[in-house]
Amino acid sequence: MKVLIADDSKILQERLYGLIEECEFVTGIEQAFNTIDAKDIIQKKKIDIVISDIRMPGGGGFDLLEYIRILSSGDQGDIDYKLSISAIQRKSKRTWCGIFFK
Repeated sequence: MKVLIADDSKILQERLYGLIEECEFVTGIEQAFNTIDAKDIIQKKKIDIVISDIRMPGGGGFDLLEYIRILSSGDQGDIDYKLSISAIQRKSKRTWCGIFFK
């Protein structure tokens, strides 16, 4: 499963990356610091899950969500989309993976 983290906060990107890389079913993690780069990655690579901030340069999470809906209605397949949480609850990595990727 390939995950895209789209967030303009480097600190949050690093935190999410560290949590996600511990999930055994994740085969790759892509990162984008703005909406334009996130759209480019989604279009060029097979992404299964997108975790996005609501406000980012070049648009925002809702713009990205609309873009994913348009792609998903075609032959791109389904992409699971989550808006990122501003503060991640402190849980064990294993528990976090089970809760977030249900």
